[in-house]
Amino acid sequence: MQYEAASLQWAGDMQALVKTAQGPGNVALLDWPEPTIGPREALIEITACGICGTDVHVYHDTVSSEPPVVLGHELSPLVQKFGNV
Repeated sequence: MQYEAASLQWAGDMQALVKTAQGPGNVALLDWPEPTIGPREALIEITACGICGTDVHVYHDTVSSEPPVVLGHELSPLVQKFGNV
């Protein structure tokens, strides 16, 4: 399935680096909806984020992915809010 970058422009409270379509490249920094937290979960603020080898392969389209894919999972977070315990 092909995704147009314009169709992914949600009015959100955070930004994410997103693989928007199949093929090499096709990434954009987009507004993304803030996740809701459930019981025993935490909402975190990302102060820094890195990419790993898998993200590079997703960017070059040398591994299977189904866009939209949010890249980056090497995090330096600050806890902002806890869900009910």
